[in-house]
Amino acid sequence: GREAFDKAVPHLEAALQIGGGEADDYLALGELLLRAQQYEKLVHLSQRSVRLFPDQAMFHVHAAQAQRALQKWPEAIRAFGEAAAL
Repeated sequence: GREAFDKAVPHLEAALQIGGGEADDYLALGELLLRAQQYEKLVHLSQRSVRLFPDQAMFHVHAAQAQRALQKWPEAIRAFGEAAAL
């Protein structure tokens, strides 16, 4: 369950810090954070990912999902809108 995702997160985070990573790596970490319910971390990752890969709508979707889970409605709506615009 969730514990497995919690345990996987630090390993992928470390790999990204060491190697930089491609967009797919950031997407994979975002999915892990979402499944591990680490929403604050996902917000921060999404902000970084959007700067690195501005044309990837899925990073905005991850941000929106995290903001929604944190009940930050205006931020969630804005992020979903940015994803839709792409």
